[in-house]
Amino acid sequence: MEADDEQLITEAIAGRNAGCARDWTGRLERRIERSPGNSRLWHTLGTLWRAELESEQAVAAFIKARTLDPSSAVTAHALARATLEAGWPATERYDEALAISPGDGSILLGKAAAQVAQGQIDDALSGLEALLHRSPQWAEGQRQLVELRIAKGIFANPFTMLDEAIEEHPFNANLRAVKLEILYKSQEFERLAHFATSCKQVLGTSEWLVTYQAIAASELGELTAADALFDRLLPTRSPELASHAMRHAVRAGRPDAAAAIGEPLIDVAGSNHVWPWLGAAWRMVDDPRAQWLYDQPHLVHLCDLLGSEQTETLANSLRRLHRTSSACLGQSVRDGTQTDGPLLARAEPEIVALRKAILTQVESHIVALPHVEGHPTLTRKPTQAQIAGSWSVRFHGRGYHANHVHPLGWMSAALYITVPLPWSGDPQAGWLVLGQPPEEVGATLDPIAFAEPRPGRLVLFPSIMWHGTRPFSSGERMTVAFDIALPA
Repeated sequence: MEADDEQLITEAIAGRNAGCARDWTGRLERRIERSPGNSRLWHTLGTLWRAELESEQAVAAFIKARTLDPSSAVTAHALARATLEAGWPATERYDEALAISPGDGSILLGKAAAQVAQGQIDDALSGLEALLHRSPQWAEGQRQLVELRIAKGIFANPFTMLDEAIEEHPFNANLRAVKLEILYKSQEFERLAHFATSCKQVLGTSEWLVTYQAIAASELGELTAADALFDRLLPTRSPELASHAMRHAVRAGRPDAAAAIGEPLIDVAGSNHVWPWLGAAWRMVDDPRAQWLYDQPHLVHLCDLLGSEQTETLANSLRRLHRTSSACLGQSVRDGTQTDGPLLARAEPEIVALRKAILTQVESHIVALPHVEGHPTLTRKPTQAQIAGSWSVRFHGRGYHANHVHPLGWMSAALYITVPLPWSGDPQAGWLVLGQPPEEVGATLDPIAFAEPRPGRLVLFPSIMWHGTRPFSSGERMTVAFDIALPA
């Protein structure tokens, strides 16, 4: 490989990491014209296309790289991932990668995901079970098995194999951490409290165990016990840990204490975890900074992005995906289904066209936003919009989104594909509600704004802004949702 080829690859990967992958695809393609036999150039081009969710181009580049270097497990795995993200059958691609690297856990997990995407969930379950019989301490495999069992509706005891592994290897903290995290995401707080206590008896005390104990106590309404546990964890420089303590303080009716926990962390990496609770706390005490945080021009943006023909075509495509979807663990969906994988990376023409329309609208919105020094959304804006996650949610009957935030995003969005008929019992049934913290913390704050759902309507709002939906009586409500990545 020429030295200048390697330099270009290094610079292109740095550009991707900075959220500017599209600036480098053309340069790589021009270099490939000079060095068509360089597999690393082709692989890097595929990586950039994948970052831009251009899965068809990514697959083509990875195929070329694999042809030039058939022994590379990294390239074989990248090809399998891009194929799966495109929405194409990918199990054979994963088998090819496993033939090169048989024990690679990430490839094994990817194959299970590919089997699920092809409707072969029983094969995915039996394959994982066989692997875990041989390697019971494989924590990520245990995690995926439990989550697949829950997705399939095996609620009686989805933890069977994980519990057996923990019993056989009681001092394996990683196995215990998997169960604690899943119990937390499942909101099974009584079981979480009991299991965290049993873990402490075996492993001794640690910050992560005390954190789970504190969360469980707060969610179960044991406020005095939660106070004592959180006091052991504070002060902290971890925004994520701080967000749990702030949630508890808001629930306990102490918004000043919540603000005091979060305010020292607003400039720390990961501060999006504390901003939603700071906003709630400031509103509860009528702090003028709440208005500064939420009442900025264009912060919430509505536009009618798609026409009726486009929404009808998308509705038909998305319904096919939802037939093999389920409610996702740890998500805000209540009585509905959510698609798996990056939806806007799929290669169907209607999805590709949708992604391009979304990016055009988002980048226009970015230009219109003001610069506000110190503001978590408006101080630094992305130079290019990069979609960090995308999915579809479908509700029937009285389904709804619980109020939540997306702390790993910069801007979030809901694009309405189908909406239910108006319900006489609630004229705002199915509407998007912005600015209300989760109901269970008891913060009686009015919404900051509402958004009426209409087919083809796009609503953009900061990822740190609380959002949820009102239930509706009957019919179908289907959306495409996505996050725009935080500026690098």
